[in-house]
Amino acid sequence: PDITINIEVKDEKLYLVKNKYFWMWGYPVWTQDKVLSLISWGFDSWVSTYSMIKRWCKVDYLFFNLWWKAHELGVKQVSNYIWKNFSSGYKARFITVDFEEIVGYLLKKVNHRFRWIILKRLFLMVADQISKENEYYAIVKWDSLGQVSSQTLKNMFVIDKASSTLVLRPLISFNKQEIVDQTVKIWTYEFACNM
Repeated sequence: PDITINIEVKDEKLYLVKNKYFWMWGYPVWTQDKVLSLISWGFDSWVSTYSMIKRWCKVDYLFFNLWWKAHELGVKQVSNYIWKNFSSGYKARFITVDFEEIVGYLLKKVNHRFRWIILKRLFLMVADQISKENEYYAIVKWDSLGQVSSQTLKNMFVIDKASSTLVLRPLISFNKQEIVDQTVKIWTYEFACNM
């Protein structure tokens, strides 16, 4: 045709579509349920969080502080940035759990071969409890298959047994460079480099 006219029918009314903006597709804004995204200072957690936001999940942030207060402040800055730029309209929560004492215990008492697996199981146990108390339908993790030893299929299987809440891993098939490239696109690369 020489001219294409786009209309949308809603509630027995016709709407003329003048412009289309391509950005995020799927269900309408914020129609998905709440998820709890585990976040850290690195590249991966921001990309996994963004991946869930772009599918219109209501994403809240869960940070396990392993070291010091300044670390938490940096992570809060990036969380605020992600929220303001990609999910404004949904009032996201930032939850911090102090894990410094637990890390100290693991360093003293647990063989180095099992530390990260046990630590990640503890993360999931706490996230599972928070999810149940606050009606989150899933926990979002930043795992990428085979990237580190705690992210083998067998180890992820063992870690996931610590939670009855659905665990989502949007980055499961990404390699590290693909993740880093995505941080450039969502403007979190500099944050991660500085932390």
